[in-house]
Amino acid sequence: MQKYEWFFVNTWEMFEKLKTYSSKIKANYFKFDVETDSANEKTALLYGVGFSFLDSKVFYLCWRDKPAEGEAQGNIIWTSEQQKEIIQWFYENSSSRKIITHNGVFDCLVIENNWEIDISPYLYHDTILSAHTLAEDGPFALKELGTMYVDESAKDEQTELKESVLANGGTWNKLNKEMFKANPEILGKYCCQDVYLTSMLFHKFEKELQEQGLDKLFYEEESMPLYQVTIDMKRKGVHINKPHYEKLAADIKREQLQLEFDINNEIKEEIKPFLIEVLNKKVPIKSGGAFPKTLAEILNIPLPVKTTKKNGIEVVA
Repeated sequence: MQKYEWFFVNTWEMFEKLKTYSSKIKANYFKFDVETDSANEKTALLYGVGFSFLDSKVFYLCWRDKPAEGEAQGNIIWTSEQQKEIIQWFYENSSSRKIITHNGVFDCLVIENNWEIDISPYLYHDTILSAHTLAEDGPFALKELGTMYVDESAKDEQTELKESVLANGGTWNKLNKEMFKANPEILGKYCCQDVYLTSMLFHKFEKELQEQGLDKLFYEEESMPLYQVTIDMKRKGVHINKPHYEKLAADIKREQLQLEFDINNEIKEEIKPFLIEVLNKKVPIKSGGAFPKTLAEILNIPLPVKTTKKNGIEVVA
């Protein structure tokens, strides 16, 4: 699939070259994607960020190394001073362009929580939203969209990543893929592909939005403006009236029980044949024997107890 150059930035020399490149390049867009150790943006640790200015070159800036054996997390590979300069550079280059992402709520909040910079106001286009605007039934996952619209082999990079994760003792299953445990170069290659897919989908979807007359709805009236509200809600949370919802839950439960009672009353005549069939399977229907006892068990009703007197004492017959 490789239709672009990708660069792994993990030394100061490489970063200096990146700064020189970015100072000379003229580009309107900044496409980026993050790699983390969690799907929870509030707690996720940043392992690296992939980005591109032009479609032909994609960069992966490694932030953390993979966890050492027995360790829960990797170490940041930059000094404190280097970190400050990298973060400042990233902010200047992203905030001066139109940001393109796929599921940008997550990416922007991870950057904010790890680097204490807010780039969400510069988010211009999220391909997960444009995919939904153009086709409400999906798919919406990046790899699925990439396979469908960009390249049929878009999922192939996962094979190398999975092998690296497992070789390093990480977990890889449907519920948990510890991608941050892959070798950083392999994780970087995977991230760069995601950036490239996002970029290709952006070009395709933006054109289709214009062709279908949905561009104003997407950019000005609904999708992206509401997205900014969503980011703020994810950041701060939402106040709810807890007693109101507790009462609502109790009311719904009460209505549910009443409905069950009413339905049982309405259908009890209709289910008599069914009950008879069940009884007949368990025990043949007849006046004596085990039939009355089985019927009482199914209907959960007590049978009358026969008693007699023996030596002046009443006992069960």
